[in-house]
Amino acid sequence: MIDVLVRARDEAHWLPQLFRSLSVQEGVKIGRVLLVDNGSTDEPEKVAAFFPDIQVEVVKFEENYLPGRMLNFGIESLLASPDAHSSRFLLIVSAHCFLETRDSLHKLVSP
Repeated sequence: MIDVLVRARDEAHWLPQLFRSLSVQEGVKIGRVLLVDNGSTDEPEKVAAFFPDIQVEVVKFEENYLPGRMLNFGIESLLASPDAHSSRFLLIVSAHCFLETRDSLHKLVSP
């Protein structure tokens, strides 16, 4: 199983492409998808609602924009959950990125 940590700030227009690419992955199971939002004004949580099959959870990062600290916050949030150790892998991705093929994640974790 692969959990996904997405870092975002005013990138909601990219999220559908990322979420679609996650939802069609073959050969792997997507676990939790945590979207860490840092003061976006474009309401990324509304985009996440259109992808119930990947169950996106949105958390707000209220500090100044510090990309590395946002990632640490997201990892801490994932580890604090009761099912924290159910996934073997963590994909960390920015909101403006996406997986190009249906087997991208499988290729990453198969070795």
